[in-house]
Amino acid sequence: MPFRPLNQFCCGCSLEFGVKLILYLNLIQNLFYITTAYSNIIARHPGPMFNISLPKQTFNAAYALFGIPFIIGGIMGVMYRLETHTRLYLYYAIITFFLDMFLVISNLLLNDVCTMLPPVLQRSGEAFACGAARIGSIVIIAAVSVVEGYFCYVIWSLCQDQKAGGCGGKLPDLLATAEQRKNKRKMDSDYHNNLYAMQAAASGIIPGYGTSGHNRQPKLVGGSHGIFHGKFHDCQYPPKLKEHM
Repeated sequence: MPFRPLNQFCCGCSLEFGVKLILYLNLIQNLFYITTAYSNIIARHPGPMFNISLPKQTFNAAYALFGIPFIIGGIMGVMYRLETHTRLYLYYAIITFFLDMFLVISNLLLNDVCTMLPPVLQRSGEAFACGAARIGSIVIIAAVSVVEGYFCYVIWSLCQDQKAGGCGGKLPDLLATAEQRKNKRKMDSDYHNNLYAMQAAASGIIPGYGTSGHNRQPKLVGGSHGIFHGKFHDCQYPPKLKEHM
């Protein structure tokens, strides 16, 4: 049975909000890896993750730099509803998920958690601390896998939504400007009816030139009259002189 895409994020938020949150968190994480690697390796200022080996820090920084274009493309994909950009970030998130699972599991399998305990816990209560550390490692693996898997599922759901709805604005985007569109239609209607939408009640001026279908010649601004008295239009050039003109 194929998976059904989600329509909400965390039981109440929109998918766009959820994917944006994931993107910004991932961007902060990548910038953290790049900054710490620069501080520890290039600037020689010990900081966070200084005790991690040089190859691991270099790999983390390189992979973080590699992911920056995908994150920026994902942000553009969410903002402008571009499925291709969002799906490329989905592939990057899936690769990151499997890479994290491989690194976490291999680290716990190759290294015993009990050997990484602080010296204080190793001298007193070693058995209890070792058991608690092993249980905690299992909980961490389960939590990381569930959270990252859910994030990938949310991104995939948004990709399916963009694929079904197409790029560009959605119905809420159209409704947001409904009032402006209504006012524009009203203005266009007034323009065609009265040419310049002059209101007789407000200005005391009868709208129109007085040349289209008016049997009674209205007076305009300054007491002037419509051209040809509103009754006759001479289409010949040069015009002929007539008595009623």
